[in-house]
Amino acid sequence: MIRAGKYHRGLDIKDPTDQQFEVESIETKDTYEADSGNYVDDIAIIVLQTEITISDFVRPVCVDLESKYEREQLSSGTFGSVTFSPTARLGSTERPASNDVILTTRLPFVEFGQCYELFPAPFRTFFTSDKFCAGSTNGSEVCLGDAVGGLLFEQEVTATTKQWFIQGIASLSLPSRRGQMCSRYPVLFTKVNDHLDWLQTFYDKY
Repeated sequence: MIRAGKYHRGLDIKDPTDQQFEVESIETKDTYEADSGNYVDDIAIIVLQTEITISDFVRPVCVDLESKYEREQLSSGTFGSVTFSPTARLGSTERPASNDVILTTRLPFVEFGQCYELFPAPFRTFFTSDKFCAGSTNGSEVCLGDAVGGLLFEQEVTATTKQWFIQGIASLSLPSRRGQMCSRYPVLFTKVNDHLDWLQTFYDKY
């Protein structure tokens, strides 16, 4: 099932803005091999049986099909926004495992070389060509086990219009030392723009 327009994370809670949909199929790339393939091509399309209704509470995010904003958005000093369902501890603030609402936070983009050096050598094999990093090293954002959404960037496309673009899909990271859930490492995201040709086939089909 896919539920859009939710505010409370519990499946037993029906929000007034909630829309529920049956999944027809989940499409992955033929080249995806999970950990045995170092999580390259870690991206999927969820096809629904019925169409989502756009409303004040359910809106689409844009895909940067012409890669016009990638360089600007994925650069030092920028912040992307993610929604997530918390399941652990957020920084130094304790939170229950069943936190009842979906939260939003901002993650700073981390340059590839800087991020690469932060991780231990065995993990660096996962720095495939379709990955980039976002997050800090103080454990103040998302935690291991959180359900994390796409990394979105707000972009001024005209003098009077701003739109949100998805540049990354959360892929993987490392837990902190001593088994702490809130990582001291950034998150590796799959770069959406590296898969535009594949995404375009679904865009044309549906």
